[in-house]
Amino acid sequence: MPDVFISYSRKDKAFVKALHQALEKSNHDSWVDWEDIPLTADWWEEIQAGIEASDTFIFVISPDSIASQVCRQEIDHAIEHNKRLIPIVRREGFDMELVHPELGKANWLFFQEQNDFDAAFHSLIKTLNTDLDHVKTHTKLLVRAREWEHKSKTDDILLRGSELTQASAWLQQGLVEAKQPPPSSLQVSFIQASQALRDRLIKEEQEEQKQKLRQARQMALGAVVSGIIMAGLALFALNQKRQVEIVQESQINALSSYSLSLTKSGKSFDALIEALRAGQQLRKQLNRRNDNTRSRVLTALQAAIYTDGWREHNRLTGHTNDVNRLAISPDGQTIASASRDHTVRLWDMRGSLLHTLEGHNNSVTSVVFSSDGRTLASASVDRTVHLWTIDGTLVRSQTFEDETKDVSFSPNGEQLAIATNRQVLLTTLEGDVIRRFPHPDGVNSVQFSADGKSLLTATRQATQLWTLDGKMRQNLPNDDWVNMARFRPGPSDQQPMIAAAGHKAVQLWTMDGKQLPSLPHDGWVNSIRFSPDGQHIATTDSSKQVTLWDLERQTNQRFPQDRDTVDAIFSPDGKALVIADRDNTIHVWRQGQDIITPQLYTGTVNQLRFNDDGSKVATIEGSELQLWTPDGQLIQSWPFKQFLRDISIGPKPNNSSEISAERIAIASGNAIHLQTLAGDNPKTWIYPNPVNSVDISPDSAMVVIASGPEVYLASSSDGKPIKTLSDLTSDMTKADMASMSTIRAVRFSPNGQHIAILPQGNTLKIWHLNNDQDGDDTLTTITHDDTIQTFSFSPIGLSSSTATEPMLATGSDDNSLRLWSLDGTQQTIIRNETTFNHIRFSADGKYLAAVDADNHIHMWTVDKNQLTPLISLVRHKSTINDLEFNPDNTSLVSAGADNRVIVWSLDDLTLNTLMGSACQVVADYLATNQSLEDGDRNLCAGFRQ
Repeated sequence: MPDVFISYSRKDKAFVKALHQALEKSNHDSWVDWEDIPLTADWWEEIQAGIEASDTFIFVISPDSIASQVCRQEIDHAIEHNKRLIPIVRREGFDMELVHPELGKANWLFFQEQNDFDAAFHSLIKTLNTDLDHVKTHTKLLVRAREWEHKSKTDDILLRGSELTQASAWLQQGLVEAKQPPPSSLQVSFIQASQALRDRLIKEEQEEQKQKLRQARQMALGAVVSGIIMAGLALFALNQKRQVEIVQESQINALSSYSLSLTKSGKSFDALIEALRAGQQLRKQLNRRNDNTRSRVLTALQAAIYTDGWREHNRLTGHTNDVNRLAISPDGQTIASASRDHTVRLWDMRGSLLHTLEGHNNSVTSVVFSSDGRTLASASVDRTVHLWTIDGTLVRSQTFEDETKDVSFSPNGEQLAIATNRQVLLTTLEGDVIRRFPHPDGVNSVQFSADGKSLLTATRQATQLWTLDGKMRQNLPNDDWVNMARFRPGPSDQQPMIAAAGHKAVQLWTMDGKQLPSLPHDGWVNSIRFSPDGQHIATTDSSKQVTLWDLERQTNQRFPQDRDTVDAIFSPDGKALVIADRDNTIHVWRQGQDIITPQLYTGTVNQLRFNDDGSKVATIEGSELQLWTPDGQLIQSWPFKQFLRDISIGPKPNNSSEISAERIAIASGNAIHLQTLAGDNPKTWIYPNPVNSVDISPDSAMVVIASGPEVYLASSSDGKPIKTLSDLTSDMTKADMASMSTIRAVRFSPNGQHIAILPQGNTLKIWHLNNDQDGDDTLTTITHDDTIQTFSFSPIGLSSSTATEPMLATGSDDNSLRLWSLDGTQQTIIRNETTFNHIRFSADGKYLAAVDADNHIHMWTVDKNQLTPLISLVRHKSTINDLEFNPDNTSLVSAGADNRVIVWSLDDLTLNTLMGSACQVVADYLATNQSLEDGDRNLCAGFRQ
């Protein structure tokens, strides 16, 4: 296979020959059409085959190659198959506006006459050799996949054995590590088809072995020796069955891993489909599934489902070429799409195709609904504008001197504004020209104002505002091509605004021509659309993403796509966003219609604690204490002068002479503040060193305080010390003493008879309290291989049905979670890839949750001292500061530095619930998408809601 394909203009042939020779001398084979296409061969098929067979696509940039339609076709074919692109600049003087957007994303190498050829060639060779194994495998698999496609996807071409193993590993690595060039959709389909064939053959072999076993049993009945034979055959069949199970487990795990990688890259819709595939396979194997496999499937489902805000719900397929523009009817029930395939298609909002409007004989550049929704107008490169009824009937066709690029209805529906080459025409619906608006450059878009008194046009280097009598009110210059300009809609008291989409920015202007701060982009901005209320802007650009801008908050959300996006339009209610990209597909996104559990509230919470019955939640954020209801309603807040380090809520005291209300202890500066949850009966105790941690005993009679190197056990009524850790210094070594220079955390055990003490370093102390007057307190030391970061006591009776002592879980920088009995004996160890920062048991002891440094929350079910993986929760965008189980054991709450506190319902973390939730998102897609295979249509069998 050739190393490179060179695309160039014949005017640069001498340079390409020199480049070709240099590549040959460097042992890099190049495909160049002057010598590789036989005269009798089909020219374009040979070009396509040459591109597909080459590892890298080199494009020689010059004014002639940029203007060449053939070169453009070659680039498109290379992009279609995700080939690695290397642009080489040979001659300047070309129009940047004509440069293919994909070329603009790559680093250019300069081989102009004034450049040092050897230095530039060295850079080229270095680039060619980058990640060479991945690139060559990409080419090899593409050639095989294309052969499979050309031969009607016959099984004979599919991968088997070690080839399939290597291809599957390449695909997973390429997706997880986002390698370039990325796997193409054809390659993914080819590998998945190979995996499906492998699984089918394994199943057939299994059935064959079962049949042989049955036959052998019939022939050997009653004979001792036949019994031995049967035993051997049974053992063989059992082994074969186990091999099949291993393969099936491997496939489920691969699907789960693939789904998680898609979620991580922002492709939650694709992730949902892969997770559903994994879930359906898991359902078939529930009686022999591996706990780790089940956990991975639940994790993949959860990660893909729990996506905030906007998310994709459907994909509309059927167009055979790019979609140029979109429109949605005023009642929000119909989507119209204008395409390069010469058609306009009408879809309902569920995704069903209603009508295909055929009548144009070239690319359709624009489509728009009239204000009453009864009529559509479409513009085309074929120099016509067609008027259609909503049922797809052609009403009238108007022909013009130049190609028509855009069309807009007047608000009253009686006039049309039509953008042609260098003018805008104001016409009646019958086609009579009322007025011409001449422009110095080609006009790309036109729009009527809401009151019907003005027109807004976008040209090569300006946005212009016109009155209907032909006078220009504003000329708003732009350094680059303006693809689209739009008026801001919304209430009359909102600032009127004009937005113009150009190169790497959206320019914003007031109606009187004052320029506002622009909205930056990474590529050419292809479209700009305001939300109906004028508060948001949706933009599409050549950097493969849709961006949603919040004008009031001056923030944005970016949604990555597989292809360059060309248009995105809001539904009239603002709850749907319809997107078109360059894969002939229309994507429907929705807001606020998912199954996601709402956040408890927003805020950068450092710590949270539930009260005893779960009716209140206390949080600290900086130097402020806040009290909430479980559904996120703020009850009260208290500011303090210094940063709050820790809080603890104690139950109501049993002693009737004590304050009957629940109390909260707050560590701030060198003080402990003790008050009721209503803020009554405040007390303050001062200590010689900063207080890092505090905890109220289970009976509310005592408080344990960590201040500097000391731990105080004090009465909760007056704060007087009962015992101190220094009383036990005789039990500690010098090394122990050195590690106790600062105590980071202290906590009572559920029975109040033990205190866990976390100093600096890799040890944790358990202070065993002896309530007998003559008895002595003792210390037990627990040791990890690296710094201990977190710990949590289990409820009493966890280790056995008769146990009266809790257990202790610890998490460390040695990437392990360990369970201990309180005598310091290690019971269980869980290894992880990163540090565990927070650990919590549920109040009933059924679950253990731990946060790691990757901001994942891992959950296990607990049976005595055994931990079985349940799920990993992936949703927080940054560090998780704290987590707590609700005392009623129905939910887990996590607080992150990403300004979110999330409530995880434990009832929602089952396979059936997660599968059903996923099916709510993709139901329309599975029902209406025209490209789905029959197997995928049944992904929600038994779950659709």
